[in-house]
Amino acid sequence: MRIPGLAGGHIGELVAELAPLVAGSLVRELLPLPPRDLLLVLAPPAGAAGEKVRRLRLSAGPLAARLHLQIGRVRRHTGPVDPFFARAAECLVGARIAALLQVEGDRVVRLEVAGPAGPRALVIELLGRHGNLVLLDGSLRVLDLLVPPRGAAAAAPRLAAGAPYALPPGREGG
Repeated sequence: MRIPGLAGGHIGELVAELAPLVAGSLVRELLPLPPRDLLLVLAPPAGAAGEKVRRLRLSAGPLAARLHLQIGRVRRHTGPVDPFFARAAECLVGARIAALLQVEGDRVVRLEVAGPAGPRALVIELLGRHGNLVLLDGSLRVLDLLVPPRGAAAAAPRLAAGAPYALPPGREGG
């Protein structure tokens, strides 16, 4: 069974709705949900009286890549996880969300944060079976990624550590 993915227009609408809800929030915790999901537990922005904790779920799952606010808690994963999740936690926990944006009208979203280690970004490529999570430094260069490209795949150069992040080939932004 194939579940249809989100189109660029749908992602744009989703990001426009989510961005003001998460902007300024503090990333309090990052929960790995292997194999390709993570949950950011967000404390409300300073001065937001009465606001509750929000949970932003990011998924690069091959059948249903998505991002959304999640109401309920999740059961914590027990056991080993990919080292990417630890690196993501180092970069994101304790940082404030500066922006959530769609990249060039494509099926790619960038979460920008400002934290003790400086600016960082997490890119969510919502590309179905080619979905991925990519950590970027303040210069938008690749620090780490959840799903490394196989062998000599076309994505290898654009996702190499230290390479400037580039959109996946084959689709033009809107």
